[in-house]
Amino acid sequence: MVFFILIGHLINRCILFIRYIIVVMMQYILIALKMYRYNFFIIFFFFLQKYLFYYKYIIYF
Repeated sequence: MVFFILIGHLINRCILFIRYIIVVMMQYILIALKMYRYNFFIIFFFFLQKYLFYYKYIIYF
């Protein structure tokens, strides 16, 4: 019973996190598209690394 609650909590956490990433990524992509193309890739990879870093911590909570 507790196991199912934990799985449900993790799935809910992941869905919220994915939605947050999509919203934030879209904002940064829109900002980056106004800049030069090479700047766009630098920004994109920087934030990608940053969110992968946070993702590891969210899994542990």
